[in-house]
Amino acid sequence: MELQLKPHQQNLYPKVGLLIAGSAIKSWLFELQALGLSLENITCFTIPDATPNSLWGCLVIIPEHHFPIDIRQHQIIYQAFNQVYIPEKSTVFPSLTEEDACFLFSRMSVLIHPYLGFIELSTPINWIEIVQTPDLWETEPITPANSLTLPSRIKTLLLNPSESPDEIISRLETQPTPEKPLLDKPLNIFEKALLLFYKIIISIASNILLSFKATSANDNAKQLSRKTKEDSLLSKMLEHFHSLENRNQKYLDKLFDLLAQNPLEALKYAIPIDDGTHRGSENNGSLGFSKYRDSLSLFGNNTHAHGGGSLNIDDSSIERLRRQYRATAEQLIREEKYTEAAFVYLKLLKEYYLATQTLEKGEKYQEAASIYIKYLKNYHQAAICYEKANLIHKAIEYYIKTEQYEKVGDLYTKLEKHDEAILYYQKVADNYHTAGQFVKASLVYKNKMYMFNRAQAILWEGWEKNQDAFNCLGLYFGNIPDDTLSWQKLQQVSASLTNKQYHSFLDLLKNVFKNRLELQPNIKELAYEIISTQLKNDSSISTYLSFFVPNDPLLIKDTIRFRLNSRF
Repeated sequence: MELQLKPHQQNLYPKVGLLIAGSAIKSWLFELQALGLSLENITCFTIPDATPNSLWGCLVIIPEHHFPIDIRQHQIIYQAFNQVYIPEKSTVFPSLTEEDACFLFSRMSVLIHPYLGFIELSTPINWIEIVQTPDLWETEPITPANSLTLPSRIKTLLLNPSESPDEIISRLETQPTPEKPLLDKPLNIFEKALLLFYKIIISIASNILLSFKATSANDNAKQLSRKTKEDSLLSKMLEHFHSLENRNQKYLDKLFDLLAQNPLEALKYAIPIDDGTHRGSENNGSLGFSKYRDSLSLFGNNTHAHGGGSLNIDDSSIERLRRQYRATAEQLIREEKYTEAAFVYLKLLKEYYLATQTLEKGEKYQEAASIYIKYLKNYHQAAICYEKANLIHKAIEYYIKTEQYEKVGDLYTKLEKHDEAILYYQKVADNYHTAGQFVKASLVYKNKMYMFNRAQAILWEGWEKNQDAFNCLGLYFGNIPDDTLSWQKLQQVSASLTNKQYHSFLDLLKNVFKNRLELQPNIKELAYEIISTQLKNDSSISTYLSFFVPNDPLLIKDTIRFRLNSRF
């Protein structure tokens, strides 16, 4: 018996191993490692050479699920019979039957090789005895400190204010105090009270002594002066009264002139106009004002230590002053002096919203945010301004305060803090879900949190609860791009429809029929089936036929006739 090599014949037997040539055991181990084989999963037999006491190579028996894809230069071994192994592209000649092979090789396994002959495979290699395990050193691993690497590109630029808004604006807007005041010193509190006292005394004396109709305070004083020239005390009182009146009017006139000529300098002496609580009969037309200003600061104490005063202003002068302030603010805006214009609105006119608008127009968002917080208590607009100023952490703080959680998540995503972003996105999704807004909740899961399966589950819940059912189911199928999967799901939905869901489902079929051409034949048949089963219960459902069979006037007529007959 001999083994005849058939180089052009492919074996029909199962492959069970490899034949590795070479007499060195080390080379076998390197080849097994290169093939990705583990010694625990294979069985190896030594193959002797024709020369006595020498090795030709080894036979490696490999389980099928561990057989390597790349066998390198090695020869595949096939199992011809129960215990007979032969190389690839070979067959036994004369041929053996399985009965003959079992009889001849019942006590041993053999490898039949065309050059080496019959080789008995008696004892496999015991790798545990041959391979010596290296000694392991007992040592503690040392973890190096995290290294510092320079970023290759800048992803986000954040600004962190080192000062409070009051300090920043005061420092930026501080201007030197004029060496000499341009205006006369206005009336102080004592002089204001004295002027009021003079008016009362003059009015009473005029009524008693002259018994004529009261006119203005100046006219009364002049008439009383002619009658009482011999009274020196009253003359001094009248003289002091005229002096105070002149100073009062002189200060106001100079203020108007300076506002027209040099608005920035005039604003240091300007009188704030409040909401009107300081005017009226009790105050006799007077208006309080702050001390001389060192600067046009929007926040903090920006007054000079010259001492305070009060100015007696009638209603017409107040309205004139208000118009002048507005004109001055508009002029400063045209000159792009937005901080100074905001000062007019904030400090003089007390119009806080116009002050914030002016600052936002000048892109001074941090200052505008401070006014929103301090004066208007509008934390949402403050957060928007902080975001525009790239003060992201301050924006997050006030978005959280106003429960704008989706915006908080967006900003954390911008900062690449994804865990924090998911936390706030989850709050948004839960709020939508609790409120029954399933479509909005699913969009948050899909577009913000990238949880596609959760988004689909929310839409399916909305469909089952019949809350915005059409939109929920439409978006659900819009998220399934595969036509085959969509059709399978449509069939599942149609099998579990309730009476309240038929119209919504048919509306969905209309959209799918219009947008997915490959599914049109199947959808048409499905629509026919649903319409035919529901005609007895709901005649209005017949109107859907005209969509699936367009341009058929007879069908439209039949539909109308059917609906009319069903009413009787």
